[in-house]
Amino acid sequence: MSRLFSRLSIQAKLFIFIAFVPLLVSAFNFTYYSKIHENQALKKLNDHVNGLSEMLAFTAATSLKLKNFESIASAIQWAKEGKRFSYIGIFDAKDQEIAVFNPNEMTLEIPEILRKENTFVFDEKLFVAKPIVYFENRQGTLLLAISLDELYANISDNRIKNLYISLAIIFLGIIVSLLFSQISIRPIRHLTLTAKRVSSEKNYSLRAIKKSDDQVGLLIEQFNAMLEQIQLRDEELLQAKEEAEHANRAKSEFLSRMSHELRTPMNAILGFAQLLDFNPNEPLTKTQQGKKEEILKAGNHLLELINEVLDLSRIESGKLTLSIENVDLVEVMQEVLLLIDPMAKQNNIRIDNQISLQPGESFVFMDRTKLKQIFLNLISNAIKYNRPDGSVTLKGEIISEKEMTLSVVDTGMGISEEQQTQIFEPFNRLDAENSEIEGTGIGLTITKRLLEIMNGSISLKSIPGKGSRFSIHLPRGEAPQLLHKTPYRIEERDGVADEGKKQVVLYVEDNPANLALVQQIMSHHPDMELLSAPQAQMGIDLARAHQPDLILMDINLPEMDGITAMKKLKAYEETRNIPVIALSANAMQKDIDHALQQGFDSYITKPLDVPEFMGKMTETLKNPSSRLKEEKIMS
Repeated sequence: MSRLFSRLSIQAKLFIFIAFVPLLVSAFNFTYYSKIHENQALKKLNDHVNGLSEMLAFTAATSLKLKNFESIASAIQWAKEGKRFSYIGIFDAKDQEIAVFNPNEMTLEIPEILRKENTFVFDEKLFVAKPIVYFENRQGTLLLAISLDELYANISDNRIKNLYISLAIIFLGIIVSLLFSQISIRPIRHLTLTAKRVSSEKNYSLRAIKKSDDQVGLLIEQFNAMLEQIQLRDEELLQAKEEAEHANRAKSEFLSRMSHELRTPMNAILGFAQLLDFNPNEPLTKTQQGKKEEILKAGNHLLELINEVLDLSRIESGKLTLSIENVDLVEVMQEVLLLIDPMAKQNNIRIDNQISLQPGESFVFMDRTKLKQIFLNLISNAIKYNRPDGSVTLKGEIISEKEMTLSVVDTGMGISEEQQTQIFEPFNRLDAENSEIEGTGIGLTITKRLLEIMNGSISLKSIPGKGSRFSIHLPRGEAPQLLHKTPYRIEERDGVADEGKKQVVLYVEDNPANLALVQQIMSHHPDMELLSAPQAQMGIDLARAHQPDLILMDINLPEMDGITAMKKLKAYEETRNIPVIALSANAMQKDIDHALQQGFDSYITKPLDVPEFMGKMTETLKNPSSRLKEEKIMS
């Protein structure tokens, strides 16, 4: 009952409380006052009959003493006229009837009645038995009876009147309660509607109108004050958001520019250092070879730092593009172990792969490339920070239907509890920067953030002096029910250069160092001829004139950028089928995606990896469309 009452609206509760008052008043009026009226009417009739009985008894006393029966008959005749008596009887001292008026011929047990109380009700009549006394001597008894029908009729009429009055009170009470509840609830309803609008429209500039100074008015005032605070907070949050977005854009722009500006000189440093190995006529001495290795080592470390800073920036800005799919963990791990094996042998570290999973159990639901990056990071760290002749153990465990755990256990120096709380902080190498071990201090930060983005997590257990155990918890995937092997066939392009004919490559580049590097690379390939242009329009003119087999296009060119130049080349009939590869220091993923969407056949970032660069050029020259056609064989 209380739960039902609590669900009622305030208006309904007010109506019930206010209407309950006239209902109580009406009930009290109908019961209490009706009973009072009945008692008063009966008492009045009783007093009237008792008064008449005393008068008749006094008159009859003298008449009985003198035995004047005519006088007694006259008294009875007087009493019965207009007095509504149903019975009048005078009896002597021996209860013998002397004179009687009995129009209805009632049958009465006179002695029994005369012995009853002085006044009583019998057979819906009021009886009064009054002794007839003459000078303290009882001469007889006077018995009067009057019908109560008229009294009962009056009482019934009075009850009906009281009922009408009660109904009128109830009706007026309902009207008053409705009006009062409407008036009382109006500001609350207005406040409720305003709150609903604020909630649905998220418009905190709305205000409720205060019309009174009572508690409801105070509530509206406080509600408006709360809205004002929320509006102010939202404006501050919006401003902070805009400032954060502006700062994020500025950071992205800065990182993009920094990446481009650093990669441009790095392209020359690493490119020319690599070319030192490609000159058989002037082989490097052992000392020069060592110096070249130091140049490549330092350059690659700087390049790794640039790439990881960009990765971290993409993760933090939420602009990281992922391809979540069912990935075979064992297959990815085998690829990683092939890549990491030379590093393990160089550091004399034994890798013990104890991952043993049944077919179909090794699938996780993650991005394959990022999972490979995570494995490489954890295992390379376990090798770098291990003790001499140490080991790295890989373990896999199925936790549940939805989770799998992979652990990388090393036998290194371990990590103290204090350092464990700092290990995932970016650029914090835990004093390893003072050692000979190379690193950026960002790898574990990126690993942790990548796992969290892909619904995974990472945990660490370490004992100083004994080693560390990094465990990554991965969401399990589903093994494909049917695997299709899809071999690829590279189509040959019509009009491929005849054997012995040089293939022409056009390089549009405004930076002399970058141009010189590519010229040096191409000089080791006599089957290729390089044309160059420092400006986009000159490159377009050369392309239309010579129709080269391949065009390398820098993005940041003076006067006309590389994307615009590429679109113009695609618009001319004589150059539209020539493959165009973007060769740029813009390494941000958004820049790469944008260039490929605009129509570039491929994208190579600076600084160049010479073997990779030549492999990409060779592949493109064999297949100008850069598109591999699939022949699906259903097993």
